[in-house]
Amino acid sequence: MTPAFDPRPPLFAGLGLLLLLGLPMRAWAGNARLEGDYLLMPEASDDVAEVIDAAEDEMDFIARFLARRRLLHPNPVHWRVGIRFEADTVNLLRHGLPPLLVPLGGRRVDWVREDGERFKVSCVWEGDVLMQHFVAADGERQNRYRLSPDGRALTLEVRIASPRLRSPLNYRLAYRRLP
Repeated sequence: MTPAFDPRPPLFAGLGLLLLLGLPMRAWAGNARLEGDYLLMPEASDDVAEVIDAAEDEMDFIARFLARRRLLHPNPVHWRVGIRFEADTVNLLRHGLPPLLVPLGGRRVDWVREDGERFKVSCVWEGDVLMQHFVAADGERQNRYRLSPDGRALTLEVRIASPRLRSPLNYRLAYRRLP
């Protein structure tokens, strides 16, 4: 005698599917407290111009001129930033500029900055840190957004690497959460 067909999936398959579907949402939900608006705290942040000056000290005159223009202009310090989560994407808001909407999970998407430069951009969670990665023709930038344990401050750790730099450029910006 043949067993009757049971249309219900086995219990373990149903649980596995729930776990698989629930992981991205749970990862987002666990880090949702990062969502909010933040204002720069200059006194607690690195001076980006000084960091760039230190990197330029290792270069000749022409390279120094080009490096200053290439590093300072496209890497402005944003006085106000916002972070919003929408389904499986993160929306990074920079005061006065169009939002930057990037899928979570590490998939690279094309993005054109306001000045016309093209990038591949991706975002992924690394524990409780939101890591954003920009890749351009001549280098890359990583932004690591970390919330303080009390939820009142956001730290942005920036790393810029290029074959034109002797070593990566690193700096940190601190923001306080707005009510």
